[in-house]
Amino acid sequence: MTAKTKMEKKGVVWVSTVLYILISLAILSLVLVSVQPVIDKNKDRTVIFQTIDMLKEIDSTIEQVSVSQDTNLGLKLKISRGNLMIDSQDNLISWELRDSAYQYSEENRTVNVTSDARMTAFSKKIGNKWATKIFLNYTNRYDLTYAGKEETKVLSESEYDLFIKNVNTSTSPIEIDFTAG
Repeated sequence: MTAKTKMEKKGVVWVSTVLYILISLAILSLVLVSVQPVIDKNKDRTVIFQTIDMLKEIDSTIEQVSVSQDTNLGLKLKISRGNLMIDSQDNLISWELRDSAYQYSEENRTVNVTSDARMTAFSKKIGNKWATKIFLNYTNRYDLTYAGKEETKVLSESEYDLFIKNVNTSTSPIEIDFTAG
């Protein structure tokens, strides 16, 4: 065998190796592109259900605090996606995710999340994503404030220490005040 044929064989081996690597990468990319929407959908589904659990925990804490004046309880919250809003004007607590790959509820229809209908959800399609909003409604039940003020506070993606206090001064409805640290 001549030196030239040995060099040609080495060249063929390297070209074959590079082609196999490129073909493998192309196949891997195709699989990833086809599986990514399913992964995103499952991640968003998990976030929504974790948020529902978080809202139930907030609701339970509000109920505990409402029993006795000057009761103050703390909660640790982690908002991984979306925004949590404490709306003192309308006495609502809501969470919104505007770019979900998961459709939580029937489109453009409010559905009850809990049996007492205090927690509801609404989903609407925006492009190829879903905007999902979940509400805790305390209208005619509690007067919500944030740091003693009638304002809307938005808590975005982060970890918070939320303090909930019954500051009722024998008024009806009971005044529940929030502060976040």
